Amino acid sequence: MTKLSLVLAALFITVALNSCLDNETEVIYSDYVTVTVIGALPDTVEVNTPIIISLRGTAPNSCWHSIHFAKGVKEDTLCTYAAIATFENHGENCAEVEVTKDTVVTFTPTLAKSYVFQFVKSYTEVTKDTVVVIPAE
Repeated sequence: MTKLSLVLAALFITVALNSCLDNETEVIYSDYVTVTVIGALPDTVEVNTPIIISLRGTAPNSCWHSIHFAKGVKEDTLCTYAAIATFENHGENCAEVEVTKDTVVTFTPTLAKSYVFQFVKSYTEVTKDTVVVIPAE
């Protein structure tokens, strides 16, 4: 019975080690992908006039999926938009195709002042655009 237990234990350890080694090349994480504005933001709008912003998130290859958008607001007049996606690879080659997702957001300014919109392209690259909001006539 001891020999049978040792053989079963050795078999179990071998299967467990092989299953761990099979996943050695697995990579899964979430990160920023490029977000761009489709079209242009207006230079000037009146208070309480909606600003429609069309965004596109773009990832560089087929290993990226589940693109979603995030918005951050700081000090009421600084709005940041980012696209975040999941990279998943299990050792296969990633096809060199862009993965994209579009969305439309509406922002309605409530203060007569300048609003700064930031669009995160990566950790080190951010584009900015300013919209001046004037009092309604």
